Amino acid sequence: MRLNFPSRSITLYLLIVLGLALILALLPPTDWDGLFYHLNGPKLYLEAGRIVGGIDIPHLSFPALFEMLFTLAMGLRGDVAAKLLHFSFIPWLMALVYLISTRFFATEEIAYSAVAGVPTVPQSAGAEKRKSGGWTAVLILISMPMVLNLGAQAYNDLPLAFYQVAALVAILRWRQNEQTGWLILSGVFAGLAMGLKYTSFVTPLLLAGTVVWHFWQKESRAVAGVPAAPLGGAVRRPATAQKTPSRLRASALKKSLKPLLILTAVTTLIALPWYLKNWAFTGNPVYPFVFGGHFWDDFRAAAYAGTGTGIGFDPLALLRLPHDLILGLNDASQDGQPGPLFLIFLPAVLVYAFSRWKKGWGGERPFNLLLIFVLAQYIFWVFGVIFSGGLWQSRLLLPAFVALSPIIAWIFNDLARWDHPQFSLRRFVRLVIILALAFNLVGQLLNWLPGVPLTYVAGSTSRDEILTHWLGSHYTAMQGINAQTPPDAVVLFLYEPRSYYCNRDCRPDSILDTFAHLEYLHNDADGIAQAWRNEGITHVLLFETGYEFVREQQMAWISPQNTHLMDDLTATHLQPVADWGDYQLYELR
Repeated sequence: MRLNFPSRSITLYLLIVLGLALILALLPPTDWDGLFYHLNGPKLYLEAGRIVGGIDIPHLSFPALFEMLFTLAMGLRGDVAAKLLHFSFIPWLMALVYLISTRFFATEEIAYSAVAGVPTVPQSAGAEKRKSGGWTAVLILISMPMVLNLGAQAYNDLPLAFYQVAALVAILRWRQNEQTGWLILSGVFAGLAMGLKYTSFVTPLLLAGTVVWHFWQKESRAVAGVPAAPLGGAVRRPATAQKTPSRLRASALKKSLKPLLILTAVTTLIALPWYLKNWAFTGNPVYPFVFGGHFWDDFRAAAYAGTGTGIGFDPLALLRLPHDLILGLNDASQDGQPGPLFLIFLPAVLVYAFSRWKKGWGGERPFNLLLIFVLAQYIFWVFGVIFSGGLWQSRLLLPAFVALSPIIAWIFNDLARWDHPQFSLRRFVRLVIILALAFNLVGQLLNWLPGVPLTYVAGSTSRDEILTHWLGSHYTAMQGINAQTPPDAVVLFLYEPRSYYCNRDCRPDSILDTFAHLEYLHNDADGIAQAWRNEGITHVLLFETGYEFVREQQMAWISPQNTHLMDDLTATHLQPVADWGDYQLYELR
């Protein structure tokens, strides 16, 4: 594949938006999940000099591939290096969508003609024209505020999207020539994705289905391609033509068995270390799900799931879901929106998908396999949103949006066939894309300017000043704990999951259920206080804003039933030590 360099305007735009995101990535970490567990776990491991268990942060027992890479980066150059590691996957994703557009959508007619058993034909002028879709796909990817926002944070969503979509690319290459190397590479990427999040299991299932479908289609084509008998004579039908549907299925499954075993074995071997680590530390390879484990019971499982907090089976809400999702409405994480281009192109994607499927192309084309991947991701996400409001996070669908980027770019270029002398639909849509990119840049600047990051990068602003500017009273409280408590203090957090900047033995409220769980276990203030003493707790930090939010939103699954329980504790067992606005520190008497 030859790289076609972008125009000067595209180059300038990419340099500006990537430069702004890079400067934010050079700031000290302030993102929620990074301070909660992505960086907090590596910090605890480095302090202990080894990977340790027995920490009541369930997310540290999720597949931990990127947390281990963060540990390495932090051990070498600090937490900013960990953020830059995540940022580095923006260029990788750009390269991936460019590759898909130029290799599979520019020459798809030729690439799959040999597989289909159809004689190859010279590349048409239209296919040649579609080669320019590579940089269009990159711009559509970068038009997502989500990508640039996540790139400046210590998360793992960008590599998760890269590994899953790269696994699809590898399986597409395998379908062209059935070379085992591509199958192994697909399994490697799928295994790496399984080493990041449990939810990535959708990809290995889709890859396995693609392998079986590939051999099913080969068998079907072999039967359909049998020549007719000569006039007035007879012809001996090949063995493939004599197969019944049941024998056809059996033959396809038999031929797919070896590739399936290779794919499954590679995926499993790559992902297995993280599940064995969980098994060794918690007794549950998929902790805390299914089998439970240490620190876990039915109450906490229900609190984590938040069952009944989703949108439910509301037909109108389900129909409106793509609109709300793409525009970032009701998002529980607020990590950035996918942006308007995906909503604008959604009708065109559906029309093209229907028309191509009606032509009998099935899963033969990359267009359809990518769309099946998008649909599988979306259906899995929708089921989560139906039951739990906490799963309404658009970034969980980032792999699907990455896979859609080259599809939208291909559709945009194909719109040229509908142009008329009086009106060019493609030019009109190009203007829409330019406006979306411009609004994305404006939004990025509005997010960037209040942080005055250049003063920190230039060395005129200290790390503490930047953290106080971004985190406010949270960082003040963490610094206060470090200064006003003894080195052997054990501080329990209530309604605050972030403990990265606390240098004591701080125990965060991982899923905001600690207080309600204590009431569930011990019933009253005296029982809770005694349980704290038994665990060695010396101080309690209450995040008042979080506490009031839970009560006001009537989150019964993480809110104590006794509304006076906190008052009873402060009156009888807790001595106020410090007050930092919405954070209060108490000493256990």
